[in-house]
Amino acid sequence: MFFSFRFILISLLSVMLGVAVGFSQSDVVRGPILGFAPNSAGSVIWPIVGVAGASILGEPLLLDSEVYGASVSPKNDYALAIRREDAQPVVIDLRGDSPELRVITSAEPAVDLIAISPGGSAAATYNSQSKMIQVFGGLPGAAELIYQFNAAEASGWAATQMAVSDDGTIALVKFASDGEAGFWGFDSSGRSWRVSLNRPSAAAFFINSHDAIVADEETQTVFVVTDIARTAVQLPLISTLGNLDSVSALAISADNRQVLAADANTGIVLVVDAQTRTSVPVSCYCHLTGLSHLKGNSVLRLNEPSETAMSVLDSSAANTRILLTPPRRPQ
Repeated sequence: MFFSFRFILISLLSVMLGVAVGFSQSDVVRGPILGFAPNSAGSVIWPIVGVAGASILGEPLLLDSEVYGASVSPKNDYALAIRREDAQPVVIDLRGDSPELRVITSAEPAVDLIAISPGGSAAATYNSQSKMIQVFGGLPGAAELIYQFNAAEASGWAATQMAVSDDGTIALVKFASDGEAGFWGFDSSGRSWRVSLNRPSAAAFFINSHDAIVADEETQTVFVVTDIARTAVQLPLISTLGNLDSVSALAISADNRQVLAADANTGIVLVVDAQTRTSVPVSCYCHLTGLSHLKGNSVLRLNEPSETAMSVLDSSAANTRILLTPPRRPQ
């Protein structure tokens, strides 16, 4: 009951904030930036102006070229996207007053998947035609190609998800075909392997680590897989999903102390203490589309900007909260 009351109160305050500042949203809104939010196509990126619990969407970023598929780094200092005119991957530097778009000249064009490492120091792209995974370092500055993996052995399977470690030496790619799915690992030694889980649904790396978390639908378990490219010891972190039907997305807090498992079907996020393995289920009251880090240790955006409010999960404090960023008013 207390959580419901607090959620309603925060919702009302967020709406009031939107009404109070809505008249000026046609102008440039300046102030602290909580993070950045692309639309579902990744073609428009909005700054989230304010702090957790008191924020609005600013004017969309003005870019030199049209893009799509944009993904924002966990530190919200850059975005990785694809330039529409030539399908070339680009880095959008978000650290200055105006966004700067830089083409990754060493990248293959027409990539199908983009992934950014949990600390943002590396990023990976996957091309379904060449079956090539390219990993780039030096981010958010001048991106340079540091590793390249050939995934030809997964020919006939469609890549649906990807994760990359912060040092860029390991990439995990989820391939699916005819109702089957599996994660394949690729490392800088040229070795590849299949993660030994029958129905994995999502994976994510810990920050600055080769340890990862992987959710398995068959056993309804989320595992910590230590040193996934070598020993690959599987340790159950969540042995039952509880209110979750399945795990559609995983994320880890900036201090590696919390694991977050989201279910797009129920709109519930399970916040798990990685040390004690205790968990708290939280409903986002939204159409949950993923777990995207905003600025802060454990502040995550749960859906894209739309005609309804955007839900933000803040589990960095003692009490986990769902906060709302009101939708933009129609121009």
